[in-house]
Amino acid sequence: MPLKVRAGTAGVLQEITVKEGQQVTPGLNLARVADPASLKAELRVAETTIKDVKIGQAVIVDTRNGTIQGQVFAN
Repeated sequence: MPLKVRAGTAGVLQEITVKEGQQVTPGLNLARVADPASLKAELRVAETTIKDVKIGQAVIVDTRNGTIQGQVFAN
């Protein structure tokens, strides 16, 4: 009987790290699942241009696969 695995969170399957039929040890990561609604990007801004960036400012990030709207916040 095949082992059935279910992710602990809702999301999109990004990567599978094992092959069908492969034996695994307990605790091994089998796959990566991400929730696109809760992704976070960290962007580095040059010190010479940081004066132009404000907390709360709206941003559009070009992912080269589309654009994403976001907002600047402090860590």
